[in-house]
Amino acid sequence: MGRVNRHGQRPAAAEDEGLADAARALSDLLLVLPQRLFTGCATVTGGTDSSAVPRRNHMDGMHNMQELWRRFEEWLRENAPGDYATLRPGLSDGDVSRLESRVGFPLHTELKSLLSERNGVTPPRSSMAPGAFILGYSLLNADGITEWHQNLSVMAHEAVEEGYEEEVVGRTAHTQWVPFAQALTGDLLFVDHRTDHYGEVGEISFGDPEYLQLWPSMTAMLTDLNNAVEGSLPLPTARRRPSVHEGRMLEWVTG
Repeated sequence: MGRVNRHGQRPAAAEDEGLADAARALSDLLLVLPQRLFTGCATVTGGTDSSAVPRRNHMDGMHNMQELWRRFEEWLRENAPGDYATLRPGLSDGDVSRLESRVGFPLHTELKSLLSERNGVTPPRSSMAPGAFILGYSLLNADGITEWHQNLSVMAHEAVEEGYEEEVVGRTAHTQWVPFAQALTGDLLFVDHRTDHYGEVGEISFGDPEYLQLWPSMTAMLTDLNNAVEGSLPLPTARRRPSVHEGRMLEWVTG
């Protein structure tokens, strides 16, 4: 009897051809879909056109961070060997997991990437010692991160308990701020883990009434640092320019 349409009639030639085209399109989609899913892309189809919409992959952030850090580290090796010599080996995956357990929540992907590259530096004992190559801040190791996160958490909890939460929490301390670098003065750089500020890099200057957001992410920070040292350019966020002291250590001077 052959195929009939929904009116009980045999389809016209044009309709028959349209059904064949649709069948071929469906077959093509079924062939492509597994590959799209494997590569982390969703296929959006309209008519005969299709486009891939990438899904966010945390591995992308790790790779970008890793590339930027290694680029910065290579510049240190060639231009500031004193700073380069202070770098400590990175953490293992198990070490990172243990640090997350002590902090109490998963660390941002970019911070984990940095820690896997370098577990801080040998801390300088004076302003004339190398190691404070990020705007005068030295990278903390896992123990330093734990200690300073606990300090900030205690400050935040005490402020809540004693009734001056609005003056402290989210301004000079927070339980979801994870410090990663410290200045000789005690000031800190931290990665914000609050939902509405996730991944931002902030600066706590003790004595100031409120923290300062410096970069929207650690990758943005390293991009600026790399551009500055490679081009002898001032940093757009901090109004400082790089200078190598005695051919061994990176400083950031005003002007």
